[in-house]
Amino acid sequence: MPYTLTVWGLWMIGAAVIGLVIGWLLGRRGNPPVDDAPRPAAPATPATPEVERLRAKVAQLEGVAIERDRLEWELAEARSKALAAGASPAPAVFAPVVEDDGALAAMTAERDEWVAKAAAYEQVVGELRVRAWNAEAKVGELRQVVQTMQAASRAAAAPAAAAPAATPVAPAAAAPAVAAAPATAAPPVAAPVASAGGGGPVAAPPPRPDLEAGEAVLGAPLRFDDLTVIEGIGPQIAQLCVARGIDSWWVMANTDPDRLRRMLAAAGPRFQVHDPSSWPEQGRLLATGDWAGFQRLTHALRGGRAGE
Repeated sequence: MPYTLTVWGLWMIGAAVIGLVIGWLLGRRGNPPVDDAPRPAAPATPATPEVERLRAKVAQLEGVAIERDRLEWELAEARSKALAAGASPAPAVFAPVVEDDGALAAMTAERDEWVAKAAAYEQVVGELRVRAWNAEAKVGELRQVVQTMQAASRAAAAPAAAAPAATPVAPAAAAPAVAAAPATAAPPVAAPVASAGGGGPVAAPPPRPDLEAGEAVLGAPLRFDDLTVIEGIGPQIAQLCVARGIDSWWVMANTDPDRLRRMLAAAGPRFQVHDPSSWPEQGRLLATGDWAGFQRLTHALRGGRAGE
């Protein structure tokens, strides 16, 4: 009998030890170690004076809220002491406190409103910063285009400057004066413009449109024969067009869209996503000064592609 009790006691002790070990292992598995390593702080966004003023206002309102909580605690303590002494609190004494509580609640709501405004201002500041970066990139691209065009102009002017001056020709002997009726000067005839699409000559360009009227309708500054006004044409595509002789609105109006597609395909894959099918029509509207028609057309376009 003692032997049996001893064996059962050893088995129970072993089972208890095994249970403790298994419980410890399960506890370690269920509670992973906490990483106490310091995390890098997020980069601070530079605050504007308006944001700093709003943050100061929020801090001030938080102090007011803390003072409100302290006064409420003191009020509750005073009420408990008055009730313990057997005195009933006078409504006239505690009425202003209720009004102050309403004012503090209104100030708390105002604090929350200012916090929301501060967050909105920070978001606006971030968007303006992104727009400034995009504008700087656009200015750099335009500056590069101007430098390229200036270099091309200097290269084209160099051979003309090096050409020898024409040999002066002696004036012919004056013919005897003959009385003749004054001839009526013929009106000047504009020379035909070569078609940019590779065909024959096209009609002479129309009179120069009123750019001031165009600016009033379109709401943006205009430069005569500026190809970037056409929806879908940027500075780089405008440079490609000028290099191939498409240097005005009227020439663009008489250019075959297939030729424009071949030009974009030859320029590289990133230019092939543009659809030039509407560019000649836009050039015609600009050259003829049909600002309202151009505005209607561009509103129906998305990057030079007709809206469906």
